[in-house]
Amino acid sequence: MHSDTDERRLRWFTEASLGLFVHWGLSSVAGDVEISWGLVRDKPWTDADDPDKVVEDLPGTEMDAEEYWALADDFDPDAYDPDRWLAAARRAGMEYAVLTAKHHDGFALWPTDHGDFGVGEHLGGRDLVGEFVDACRRQGLKAGLYFSLPDWHHPDFPRPVEHADLVAANPDAFSTASTEYGEPPSLTEEELVSFESYYRDTKAQVEELVTDYGIDLLWFDLPIWPESLDHRLEAIYEMAWSANPELVINGRTHGYDVLGDYYTPENELPERPLDKPWEICQLWASPAWSYHEEEEYRDLSWLLPRLATTVGRGGNMLLNVGPRSNGSLPDGAYEQLENLERWMCHSEPAVADVDAGPWPERADIPITRRNGIWYLHVLEGTDEDVVVTDVPEPVSVRSLRTHSELAYTYDGRELAVSVPHEERESPNEVVVVRWPSSHTHLL
Repeated sequence: MHSDTDERRLRWFTEASLGLFVHWGLSSVAGDVEISWGLVRDKPWTDADDPDKVVEDLPGTEMDAEEYWALADDFDPDAYDPDRWLAAARRAGMEYAVLTAKHHDGFALWPTDHGDFGVGEHLGGRDLVGEFVDACRRQGLKAGLYFSLPDWHHPDFPRPVEHADLVAANPDAFSTASTEYGEPPSLTEEELVSFESYYRDTKAQVEELVTDYGIDLLWFDLPIWPESLDHRLEAIYEMAWSANPELVINGRTHGYDVLGDYYTPENELPERPLDKPWEICQLWASPAWSYHEEEEYRDLSWLLPRLATTVGRGGNMLLNVGPRSNGSLPDGAYEQLENLERWMCHSEPAVADVDAGPWPERADIPITRRNGIWYLHVLEGTDEDVVVTDVPEPVSVRSLRTHSELAYTYDGRELAVSVPHEERESPNEVVVVRWPSSHTHLL
């Protein structure tokens, strides 16, 4: 698909490095349940304790389905101001933003003609998606929309059997039969008939988003359909690309990476560069994707090493925030966006529109590069002498933050740069190394 135009079509994405993910919906009304997953017991991460890999289990994590869906009656985004969110994101170096147009709970943030659960029924048809996309344009960001292929509210959705023990009013739709996480379900003949209705509405909703909003990126999540229905999934991709040939679409389908333009690991960084573009979708506030009243946004000492590792391995980071039900972004999000903005003011060249560098082969710290210039990401805990091996003698070695020259030694194709701990002011002090133009093609 698009094999002859992939590089050109994806150029903005592969150059972006950093984007904003926005998880927003009904769960923000409660403030103590995760978006959609508040319907689920025995989540796959319940026994895990690694907050960088999985979502932590939440207090008050489960609600009866009817109680959860009734949150729509109190969803009132009277303080919704996506321009403020996105202006802060743009100042912090973000190039694109992705909003959850519809999560697994089925609540649509646009007035769809192919469903009966969303803003059309509860907010008088107010188009929250349209407002978001328009704000992206005004703030100079590429506009992306998340769309959940599962719809747990749809009467004909064929059981979310990838998890056990879902709390719901419809026992046929929410089976307690357990299967392995991520395993496509095997549907009965009756379920295959009902699937057709669900599929028609799903495809029609995707078509609305692609054709009505002129978006740049479509972020699918987790269909868990039987492999026998893979052609239906492919048809959705083909329809989207037919409607907008320039559209970038992720590959987060069952099997995760069979379709689409790029991989989407979640909260867990790959150990090495991958064989196609990739983007880590990353929790910023613990413990939830959507707004949680006890959340805490993590600071630059956590973020900057993770961002350096991401871009140093050739990936993007899609950094998540969760607005309140009234549409306002919590103060903690703005505080950390401002902290990131201050770092970006001097060090953005090291993470924006860069290529992955030759590490850990030549250094034990992340390296990014552009046009014969290397950026060495000196993280907290790194030794004062930063060593890079198998390189020519540099033309210059400077601090990106201060532009001052740094002391170094060069011997036997080994460069050792001195970055004293007392002169470091951030969790990622970047060293800029310029190489002789006659050698850049060898680096």
